[in-house]
Amino acid sequence: MQFKNGDYVTILWNNNLLHDNQGKIQGVVSVGIDITQRRAMEDKLHMLAYYDNLTGLPNRQLFEVEVVKNLSKLEKLREKAALIYLDIDDFKNINDTMGHSIGDLLVRHVGDVLSEEIVSPHIIARLGGDEFAILLVEVYDESTIVKELELLLEKLRRPWNFGSKSFYITVSMGVAIYPEHGTNFLSLTKNADTAMYHIKDRGKDAIGVFESSMYEKTLSYIEMGNELRFAMANHQFRLYYQPQFDLITGKIIALEALIRWDHPKRGFIPPMEFIPYAEKTGHIVEIGEWVLKTACTQKKAWEKAGYPHIKMAINLSSQMVSESGLVTRIEKILKDCKMDPWEIELEVTETAIITELDKAREVLQSLKELGISIALDDFGTGYSSLTYLQTLPLDILKIDREFLKHVVCEDEEIYIFKAIVDLAHNMGLKVVAEGVETKEQKSFLINNNCDIAQGYYFCRPIPAWEIEMLFNQEDQTLK
Repeated sequence: MQFKNGDYVTILWNNNLLHDNQGKIQGVVSVGIDITQRRAMEDKLHMLAYYDNLTGLPNRQLFEVEVVKNLSKLEKLREKAALIYLDIDDFKNINDTMGHSIGDLLVRHVGDVLSEEIVSPHIIARLGGDEFAILLVEVYDESTIVKELELLLEKLRRPWNFGSKSFYITVSMGVAIYPEHGTNFLSLTKNADTAMYHIKDRGKDAIGVFESSMYEKTLSYIEMGNELRFAMANHQFRLYYQPQFDLITGKIIALEALIRWDHPKRGFIPPMEFIPYAEKTGHIVEIGEWVLKTACTQKKAWEKAGYPHIKMAINLSSQMVSESGLVTRIEKILKDCKMDPWEIELEVTETAIITELDKAREVLQSLKELGISIALDDFGTGYSSLTYLQTLPLDILKIDREFLKHVVCEDEEIYIFKAIVDLAHNMGLKVVAEGVETKEQKSFLINNNCDIAQGYYFCRPIPAWEIEMLFNQEDQTLK
């Protein structure tokens, strides 16, 4: 209803007939109630229930309703459809570095691009966070679907301008096709999600169409996650220790703590098989904390038994380095074990710090200020940027075993090795060579002023009781 001033209102009319004594209709009484505000409230509640507040797109609930409705039609028409999961790559880093308000603007930008490019009868939704979903209907085959999504990918790759800055963003997409990859909402969404994470695992910024092998890999991740939780709860992890030897005196000056998984069915599982799973499933932080506590407790037990006071080297994962509260937790572990900070050495790899260099630098600086030694592990692989040596608060440089393999026989490698050792010494760093396997390698290291060495030539990683035997042997030799 419209008033004379042009305003519209919603009226709920209640009509009643007027009858005379003979029961004949004499007129109508109409009573109108202004329900404009009530209708507005109902519309608002509907929006809140079925639409995303940030982007204005349908939310997960409405998307499911629409997908189920469309699948019912497609079944009768025997037509195909494609359900796509879409995720902004490295969105957490954007939120952490730029702030959540900027992250929200980016999500809205992606929603706007999708709204421009994906039009009816197709459906778009924001599922939450940085995840979106698309239902493409009236599609014919996989190649057509991929071609259409590649065009969308190109649009999303265009720079996003915010203020005076331009951001280059990428997204990963997973595709499940009806009816090949699922005939209901649950199976299609699960398989599209699996395909998307498969793409993320392989480098991101691409489109992946679901295959059964992807699901098997995802299932293995889930099973490994469950087994890791069980292993922690049932004390299946063990620490082995590999000595580090001073190349001048020949004495053991440190031990590196190395985790092993004593699986009840598969036997000992080396770290390279389960640490990547632990990092992806988030279990690495709990495992890393267990290693710290166990190694420090063992070191203190050796000292109480009269064995020498030597450094304990412990590896930190990338998640631990970037995690808030790490410094406080390490302080607590040292206090509980009654250890001085200078008694431990924390090792980080280049890959652990490259993604969040500023954060890593801040954490490592705090650890060094406590008195803890910091070692850069696996130098000579990956980026091997000298920037790290200049900007990170390091004490020790560990040269990777792969680099050492060729150093004895290749002139260019020899020259690089000498340059690294000289540079490290000029910066006040000690140099540790990993993976020493031959007498020739040992001689080369001594002749080229390397400080410390570890590897199978000297001693393999061994359990605590064998370390005690090694201490006893060394003691007898000195006597």
